Amino acid sequence: MDLRAPASLDTVSEFTEIRRYTLLRRTLKNRSVQIGASVVLFFFFVIIFTPWLAPYDPLEMDVMNTFKPPFPLADGTVHHLLGTDELGRDMLSRLMYGMRLSFFISICSVVIIVAFGSVVGILAGYYGKLTNTLLMRLTDIQLSFPIIILAVAILSVWTSTVFTMILVLSIANWPVYARVARGLAITERTKDYVASVRVLGASNMRIIFKYIARNIGPSILIVSILDLAAIVIWEAVLGFIGLSILPPTPTLGNIMGDGKNYLASAWWVSTLPGLIMFFLLFGFMLLADGLTATTGARGQRELALK
Repeated sequence: MDLRAPASLDTVSEFTEIRRYTLLRRTLKNRSVQIGASVVLFFFFVIIFTPWLAPYDPLEMDVMNTFKPPFPLADGTVHHLLGTDELGRDMLSRLMYGMRLSFFISICSVVIIVAFGSVVGILAGYYGKLTNTLLMRLTDIQLSFPIIILAVAILSVWTSTVFTMILVLSIANWPVYARVARGLAITERTKDYVASVRVLGASNMRIIFKYIARNIGPSILIVSILDLAAIVIWEAVLGFIGLSILPPTPTLGNIMGDGKNYLASAWWVSTLPGLIMFFLLFGFMLLADGLTATTGARGQRELALK
């Protein structure tokens, strides 16, 4: 009885496990991953436990304590560590709940645009010819509409709610993933493993979703990590110009919008949400750069974004 085949399979399995362990250890030791993950995890901790951490109801008004500055400044109070806004609402509580809702909108939007955009891009890159032409022209048409115009068009028909914000941000951003996935799929379809599984009788759908989609996953993941912060910023831009979720529901965007008329006298109302977005983007960029360096996805990502 020939026992070489099982031994060979065991060896391959062990080698795969060693590679995965080595990659995980290298990733966890990367300084950018450590710092970026710490910042991101801090924000997620605050978001998850906001109902227990927030000292006040974010909608509770106190007209006797309007425009209180943050605690370290003159006239600040320990009862409102980050000050209050024009209606006396606690800024710390509003920022916590606003960040929570902005994150929820961002995560939902990114899930939708990654799923839809990646499928469109992979189909275009794999099949090429007419399929590629039709799907990429559709992508180009979508890219020709700025997000502000899309927001105005959609919100003029529907009330600005969480659903409509997710819809606006998803429609505006899926073409990016279509282009990224198309570039990666064109590269992957020419590789030997695709030809091998095709000869073995694998269907096109099996090749696309089991092999190509899995292999381009790391590059798509890196782009999506950056977009989690980018979508939060886009929501803030729309909120600043009055196109985000209607007050008094707090988001980072409409908190900034509420404070734009008081920048000279109450700078903290608009500045504090901006600082949150700065540190959020900083953490996600460090995390993405660290993952790019440790997974070797940099070359694929650069090729896709050309």
